[in-house]
Amino acid sequence: MKRWLPRVTGLTELLALVLAASACHAASTRISPKQLTQLLQDPSRAAHRGDYSLTAGQVVETSLVIVEGSLDAASGTVLKGEVWIINGDLILAGDSHVEGQVNIVDGGLYQSQGSSITGRIERYHCSCKFDADEFNKSGRMAFRKTADPKSLAPRVEAGSEGTNRVDYETVFLGMGRGNPDNPRPHWRGHVHLLIPLRENTRGFLGLDLELNIPISGRAVGLKIQGFKKTVTNDSWQYPVSENGAALLLSHSDLLDYYERSGGRAGMVIDPGYSLSFAGGLYLDHSQSLRTVSVASLANNGRPLRDNPPVDRGEILGLDLSAAYDTRDNPVRPASAWYLQALLDAGFKAGPGEFGFTTLTLDACRYNRLWRRINLDLRARVFTAWRDLPAQRLQSLNGYGGVRGLHDIPFPDRRGDRMALGSAELRIPLPQLPVFKILYTRWDLLLFADAGLLRMDGGSAAPFRFLNAPKSAWGKSIGIGVSGEAFLPYLGFYVAQDVSRWNKRPRFIVRAARSF
Repeated sequence: MKRWLPRVTGLTELLALVLAASACHAASTRISPKQLTQLLQDPSRAAHRGDYSLTAGQVVETSLVIVEGSLDAASGTVLKGEVWIINGDLILAGDSHVEGQVNIVDGGLYQSQGSSITGRIERYHCSCKFDADEFNKSGRMAFRKTADPKSLAPRVEAGSEGTNRVDYETVFLGMGRGNPDNPRPHWRGHVHLLIPLRENTRGFLGLDLELNIPISGRAVGLKIQGFKKTVTNDSWQYPVSENGAALLLSHSDLLDYYERSGGRAGMVIDPGYSLSFAGGLYLDHSQSLRTVSVASLANNGRPLRDNPPVDRGEILGLDLSAAYDTRDNPVRPASAWYLQALLDAGFKAGPGEFGFTTLTLDACRYNRLWRRINLDLRARVFTAWRDLPAQRLQSLNGYGGVRGLHDIPFPDRRGDRMALGSAELRIPLPQLPVFKILYTRWDLLLFADAGLLRMDGGSAAPFRFLNAPKSAWGKSIGIGVSGEAFLPYLGFYVAQDVSRWNKRPRFIVRAARSF
């Protein structure tokens, strides 16, 4: 009997917590992000982000603020002060006691029968998002407005961020959830209409629909997609938004494109601990796109290069991915990892016309050395088994890959084997009166790149190409400045091809990190 007594007591305690939480549930008062920010500016409060636990018998004589986590007070805990719980739960076990007002914002209160609260209990609802960057930088609690997760937000755009040389004059019309973190089933979608205003442009009607069905909160979900859109395989080295801006300003398009139409059904798993997994089955049809005329500020009459053709046909495939990402700030990561593996397999069965397997491995390490001096390293490898359709081949251009190359010195412009290694040393620079106009924070950047691109036809061992002689690798070094400005990131680089010193150095402007 004594052996079972602790278990019975534990079950009774759990049942009491659930019943108390149900009994305490009440209508909440709406509060704005501005009001919530102002209420939490008292510096005397102890603020914590994430789950926070108080041990048995602990006495806390200050006000507590817990954001995006739960406060777990063990039996015998005494809290003497006001308590704020935002996007989390307050769990009072045993005979824990709160001497002060309790404020719950979009969270829950789980209170055992033996616990007590002497102050008032206020519940609030706020359509807001915690500003984690501001908290990490200054310790200040701030909240930003987000759209109601139940709402549908219209989207209308002309000359979208995907401006390119194959569908330049595009108008986007669509509806989607305003809050992408909505825990309920929701859909997003839009149609994109290319209006043929020039002689050599074509009319085009595309779509991109997505149904998200959460299964276990935000940890597991189903995703069903239908699409007919322009895509590229090269955005990993040069984002489409940045490429679109470069096209409009300098009449330069560094990416290659094709039309992809079909559907995909898959699952997304986010277990926490900086891990994420995804996988799905897809069936799509690929079609070549031709280059059209583009108006830009620096158009000197020279035509844009032709968009390469792809292998037209149906692809029935399976994609699987796994990622580990500990970056707290994608613009300025420090002491962090980013690891990703992506497997893509096409089946020559049923409607599928291509049989292949590709593997992409990407590893980035961001190292804080001393006094904000960072050494960042990257390695990326792409390889394949069996012959690939043209739309799966990779490129390694001299702008987002080996940065000092004016052109591509490899035997093939696109290949089925690719490797890239990069290193960047970032040294903080002092604020100077003139440069403060442009940069709020800036670094001296020293970098080196080495890349290899091969076309082996899927016949050789998938990683044997890495044994290629040093002369087959493209190599460059460079120097520049980068940092935070009127854009989240702005960099000016000068890079030199070390394999061909007779070539002039390359001048580069970037609005995003290379990795």
